[in-house]
Amino acid sequence: PIPCVPWQSQTSGQYQRRVHGGPEVNMAVNIPIVQDHPLFTSDMLRERDELMTSLGSSEEASRKRSEIQGVKLRSDIMAFKAANPGSSFEDFITWYSPNDYVDGKLSARMSVDSIWTRHWKKSKPIPSTGTHF
Repeated sequence: PIPCVPWQSQTSGQYQRRVHGGPEVNMAVNIPIVQDHPLFTSDMLRERDELMTSLGSSEEASRKRSEIQGVKLRSDIMAFKAANPGSSFEDFITWYSPNDYVDGKLSARMSVDSIWTRHWKKSKPIPSTGTHF
């Protein structure tokens, strides 16, 4: 079984879930068990800041920074997909960033090719017990 918490135990009711791009149906969504953010010492934070700064300002540097910063996001996406087979990007955003899904549509920042959509497309459904930072 996939480690997850039923949606109903976290909030009352259900929300409209889009299944495989089809019509919206009233279905429960499982909230995955995700990994906690790793703890960083002040030295580790300083090293990370230095790394980010040392990358420069090129397009490639920007891409590398996004990948480094997106490790937790990707882990959470994989856990969500494992707990909710057949779910859509909209389902994930409704759970993970509800302010980015309003009135039945994605916000502008989620509607374009971004680190969020790229991670969604690349991520396989793997429970958090199968991933690590």
